[in-house]
Amino acid sequence: MLYSKGRRYCVRNQVAEQFIKLFRRLSAEYRQELNRDLSGPQVQLLEALDRFGPSKVSDLADKLYVTVGNVTLLADRLHKVGYLTRERSEKDRRVVILAITEPAREVLEQAKAIRERLFAQYFGILSEEDAETLVRVLSKVTSQFEEGNHGGTR
Repeated sequence: MLYSKGRRYCVRNQVAEQFIKLFRRLSAEYRQELNRDLSGPQVQLLEALDRFGPSKVSDLADKLYVTVGNVTLLADRLHKVGYLTRERSEKDRRVVILAITEPAREVLEQAKAIRERLFAQYFGILSEEDAETLVRVLSKVTSQFEEGNHGGTR
Protein backbone atom coordinates (compact mmCIF):
# COMPACT_ATOMS: atom_id res chain seq x y z
CA MET A 1 0.00 0.00 0.00
CA LEU A 2 2.80 2.41 0.83
CA TYR A 3 4.36 1.80 -2.57
CA SER A 4 1.14 2.55 -4.44
CA LYS A 5 0.59 5.81 -2.54
CA GLY A 6 4.17 6.84 -3.25
CA ARG A 7 3.88 5.86 -6.89
CA ARG A 8 0.58 7.70 -7.26
CA TYR A 9 2.18 10.80 -5.75
CA CYS A 10 5.14 10.46 -8.12
CA VAL A 11 2.86 10.07 -11.15
CA ARG A 12 0.76 13.06 -10.08
CA ASN A 13 3.94 15.13 -9.82
CA GLN A 14 4.89 14.03 -13.31
CA VAL A 15 1.44 14.98 -14.59
CA ALA A 16 1.75 18.40 -12.94
CA GLU A 17 5.25 18.97 -14.31
CA GLN A 18 4.28 17.99 -17.85
CA PHE A 19 1.09 20.04 -17.73
CA ILE A 20 2.95 23.14 -16.48
CA LYS A 21 5.70 22.67 -19.06
CA LEU A 22 3.16 22.35 -21.89
CA PHE A 23 1.09 25.29 -20.64
CA ARG A 24 4.14 27.56 -20.39
CA ARG A 25 5.38 26.59 -23.83
CA LEU A 26 1.99 27.05 -25.48
CA SER A 27 1.43 30.35 -23.66
CA ALA A 28 4.82 31.72 -24.69
CA GLU A 29 4.36 30.79 -28.35
CA TYR A 30 0.79 32.08 -28.33
CA ARG A 31 1.81 35.48 -26.90
CA GLN A 32 4.75 35.75 -29.29
CA GLU A 33 2.63 34.99 -32.34
CA LEU A 34 -0.28 37.16 -31.31
CA ASN A 35 2.33 39.93 -31.18
CA ARG A 36 0.13 42.27 -29.21
CA ASP A 37 0.33 43.65 -25.75
CA LEU A 38 -2.44 41.35 -24.55
CA SER A 39 -2.09 38.91 -21.70
CA GLY A 40 -3.74 35.52 -21.63
CA PRO A 41 -6.28 36.68 -19.02
CA GLN A 42 -7.16 39.71 -21.16
CA VAL A 43 -7.82 37.44 -24.14
CA GLN A 44 -9.93 35.19 -21.91
CA LEU A 45 -12.01 38.18 -20.80
CA LEU A 46 -12.57 39.22 -24.42
CA GLU A 47 -13.51 35.64 -25.34
CA ALA A 48 -16.03 35.53 -22.49
CA LEU A 49 -17.60 38.80 -23.64
CA ASP A 50 -17.71 37.54 -27.22
CA ARG A 51 -19.36 34.31 -26.10
CA PHE A 52 -21.81 35.63 -23.50
CA GLY A 53 -22.45 39.14 -24.82
CA PRO A 54 -22.51 42.30 -22.69
CA SER A 55 -22.04 41.21 -19.08
CA LYS A 56 -21.77 42.52 -15.55
CA VAL A 57 -18.29 42.55 -14.07
CA SER A 58 -19.43 40.23 -11.28
CA ASP A 59 -20.85 37.70 -13.75
CA LEU A 60 -17.60 37.68 -15.71
CA ALA A 61 -15.62 37.16 -12.51
CA ASP A 62 -17.74 34.08 -11.75
CA LYS A 63 -17.34 32.69 -15.27
CA LEU A 64 -13.56 33.23 -15.29
CA TYR A 65 -12.99 32.07 -11.68
CA VAL A 66 -11.34 35.35 -10.71
CA THR A 67 -12.20 38.26 -8.43
CA VAL A 68 -14.27 41.28 -9.41
CA GLY A 69 -11.17 43.38 -8.78
CA ASN A 70 -9.21 41.24 -11.23
CA VAL A 71 -11.83 41.70 -13.96
CA THR A 72 -11.80 45.45 -13.29
CA LEU A 73 -8.01 45.61 -13.73
CA LEU A 74 -8.18 43.60 -16.96
CA ALA A 75 -11.05 45.74 -18.23
CA ASP A 76 -9.17 48.99 -17.50
CA ARG A 77 -6.42 48.10 -19.96
CA LEU A 78 -8.81 46.70 -22.57
CA HIS A 79 -11.01 49.79 -22.35
CA LYS A 80 -7.97 52.05 -22.72
CA VAL A 81 -7.00 50.40 -26.04
CA GLY A 82 -10.58 50.36 -27.34
CA TYR A 83 -11.30 46.64 -27.03
CA LEU A 84 -14.29 46.96 -24.73
CA THR A 85 -16.91 49.46 -23.68
CA ARG A 86 -18.23 50.21 -20.21
CA GLU A 87 -21.80 51.19 -19.53
CA ARG A 88 -23.63 51.78 -16.28
CA SER A 89 -26.77 49.72 -15.83
CA GLU A 90 -29.93 51.79 -16.16
CA LYS A 91 -31.53 49.73 -13.38
CA ASP A 92 -28.65 50.05 -10.93
CA ARG A 93 -26.02 52.72 -11.54
CA ARG A 94 -23.55 50.80 -9.35
CA VAL A 95 -23.46 47.95 -11.87
CA VAL A 96 -21.02 48.17 -14.78
CA ILE A 97 -21.75 46.31 -18.01
CA LEU A 98 -18.80 45.42 -20.25
CA ALA A 99 -19.13 44.76 -23.98
CA ILE A 100 -16.65 43.80 -26.68
CA THR A 101 -15.86 46.12 -29.61
CA GLU A 102 -15.35 45.29 -33.28
CA PRO A 103 -11.55 45.79 -33.15
CA ALA A 104 -11.44 43.26 -30.29
CA ARG A 105 -13.41 40.76 -32.38
CA GLU A 106 -10.78 41.07 -35.11
CA VAL A 107 -8.03 40.39 -32.57
CA LEU A 108 -9.96 37.37 -31.30
CA GLU A 109 -10.18 35.96 -34.83
CA GLN A 110 -6.40 36.21 -35.10
CA ALA A 111 -5.99 34.68 -31.65
CA LYS A 112 -8.31 31.80 -32.54
CA ALA A 113 -6.37 31.02 -35.72
CA ILE A 114 -3.08 31.05 -33.81
CA ARG A 115 -4.47 28.83 -31.06
CA GLU A 116 -5.89 26.33 -33.56
CA ARG A 117 -2.56 26.13 -35.38
CA LEU A 118 -0.59 25.69 -32.16
CA PHE A 119 -2.94 23.00 -30.88
CA ALA A 120 -2.75 21.18 -34.20
CA GLN A 121 1.05 21.40 -34.02
CA TYR A 122 1.27 20.12 -30.44
CA PHE A 123 -1.61 17.65 -30.36
CA GLY A 124 -1.56 16.54 -34.00
CA ILE A 125 0.88 13.78 -33.05
CA LEU A 126 -1.80 12.05 -30.98
CA SER A 127 -3.78 9.21 -32.45
CA GLU A 128 -7.55 9.61 -32.46
CA GLU A 129 -7.73 7.21 -29.51
CA ASP A 130 -5.09 9.15 -27.53
CA ALA A 131 -6.85 12.44 -28.27
CA GLU A 132 -10.18 11.01 -27.08
CA THR A 133 -8.50 9.71 -23.91
CA LEU A 134 -6.94 13.12 -23.26
CA VAL A 135 -10.31 14.85 -23.71
CA ARG A 136 -11.95 12.35 -21.35
CA VAL A 137 -9.27 12.79 -18.68
CA LEU A 138 -9.20 16.60 -18.91
CA SER A 139 -13.01 16.71 -18.83
CA LYS A 140 -12.97 14.61 -15.68
CA VAL A 141 -10.50 16.99 -14.05
CA THR A 142 -12.31 20.18 -15.08
CA SER A 143 -15.76 18.85 -14.20
CA GLN A 144 -14.89 18.92 -10.50
CA PHE A 145 -14.58 22.71 -10.72
CA GLU A 146 -17.93 23.01 -12.44
CA GLU A 147 -19.47 20.88 -9.70
CA GLY A 148 -17.83 22.95 -6.96
CA ASN A 149 -15.47 20.19 -5.78
CA HIS A 150 -12.09 21.92 -5.90
CA GLY A 151 -9.41 19.30 -5.79
CA GLY A 152 -10.48 16.16 -4.04
CA THR A 153 -8.13 13.18 -4.05
CA ARG A 154 -9.26 9.76 -5.13
